[in-house]
Amino acid sequence: MGSRKVFLAADIGAGSGRVIAGVLQDGKISLEEVNRFDNPSIDLDGSLHWQSIGILSSIKEGLALAIKKYGDDVRSIGVDTWGVDYGFLDKRKRLLGVPYCYRDSRTEGMIEEANQTISASERYAATGIQPAPYNTLYQLLAEQKGGDSWLELAGDLLFMPDLINFWLSGVACNEVTIASTSEMLDAKTGEWARELLFEFGFPKGIFESLVEPGVVLGPLTKSIQSEIGASDLKVVTVPSHDTAAAVASCPFSSDKSIFISSGTWSLMGIESDEPFLTESASESGLTNERGVEGTTRLLKNISGFWIFQECKRDWDSKGVNLSYAELTDLAENAEPFKLFINPNDRRFMKPGKMLERIGAYLKETGQEVTEDPAAISRAIFEGLVFSYREAIAGLEKVTGTQYDTINIIGGGSQNLIINQFVADATGCRVIAGPIEGSSLGNILAQIKAEGDIDSIRAGRTIINDSFELPVFEPNDSNAWIEAEKKFKEILGVE
Repeated sequence: MGSRKVFLAADIGAGSGRVIAGVLQDGKISLEEVNRFDNPSIDLDGSLHWQSIGILSSIKEGLALAIKKYGDDVRSIGVDTWGVDYGFLDKRKRLLGVPYCYRDSRTEGMIEEANQTISASERYAATGIQPAPYNTLYQLLAEQKGGDSWLELAGDLLFMPDLINFWLSGVACNEVTIASTSEMLDAKTGEWARELLFEFGFPKGIFESLVEPGVVLGPLTKSIQSEIGASDLKVVTVPSHDTAAAVASCPFSSDKSIFISSGTWSLMGIESDEPFLTESASESGLTNERGVEGTTRLLKNISGFWIFQECKRDWDSKGVNLSYAELTDLAENAEPFKLFINPNDRRFMKPGKMLERIGAYLKETGQEVTEDPAAISRAIFEGLVFSYREAIAGLEKVTGTQYDTINIIGGGSQNLIINQFVADATGCRVIAGPIEGSSLGNILAQIKAEGDIDSIRAGRTIINDSFELPVFEPNDSNAWIEAEKKFKEILGVE
């Protein structure tokens, strides 16, 4: 049996986080969860924020547990999180305030405000990013327009994984995949879009140097070494946007493959050597984010299982205690195409009272108003799949390629019903997994930094050899094509 190396992925989502150990031995990877913890946003005086110190504390707990279990075999740790959110450090590298959550309402009207300085088309041509109210650009604009003193006092802006990396290693930098979600990076060069930042009047000194995934920042700080009992463990930059990490793990079978990183959000797109900055790409709602090894992820942001998760919370509060598996079974057996819900409607973006908002939406669109878990769950699933069909059409129009395979990665790949729905609705072969895509992509970057592989492509081969990935073949798509016409007609979706 070959020697064992262990790499730790701190994989933090907008709701929960975990530290996962990737054990590399005999040319294969196995995963073991070290610890798991909640990561809810919190309401402070009417604003939504993240408990960043709590995230750090939970990661340190995971580090200590991993050292206790694996000892000197633990080589490094990498951090990935959701996109766009950040924290400020002052000139003495101390945290200023509490990082905001991207779902906070302070960015309302900021896209329109930005348009008065630089048009949306000019911003897209520079950054390749679709304007969305949660983008970092509009969060900073909200702070600027609101006279927030943190922006004036800041010495550094660090995105959430960069902030955690700084606390772990003492090194401040911005990793490119997470920075690219901000709408402030030049899509062609991968550097800060300095002219754009200048036009908006943001303090130029707050934007740290940019680094690629796979850079060893250094050892853990002395205080953390003492706290967890480890001295040789390194902190490594990984594809620190969780979607970038998930796509890094995706074992694409051909150049006609699409990925769906499926979870609270669904990110659907392709891996490309170049960004697509055309008017057609912009009109199709496609965004360009940085990937591993100089690639671009041309993708569309789709509100994934967020509505479903919020509905479950509502049902639980009303005493309808059904597991996700039970709700999925109910959805499978519910009447198809009875209700229609567009998951990307902006009214569904905020947390809380989701069933109430769905009821108002159904009434407004002339549909039957119900809170029935089977009917609502089915409609959410079908609406998600209709969004996938639309995204594929946009990708094919922009790239001129007809895609035949969809790789669904992440936790959502465990939903066998949706996997088959996607195959049927699109006519594409669906490959499900790896489930822990973000953690695996995170770990691959660390393995490369360790020198055990020379490319992410080589790492994807290891993943193929390590995990069995189920395949779903398409059936007749006609029912979905007909239902989509009704979906668009009822909801007024183009």
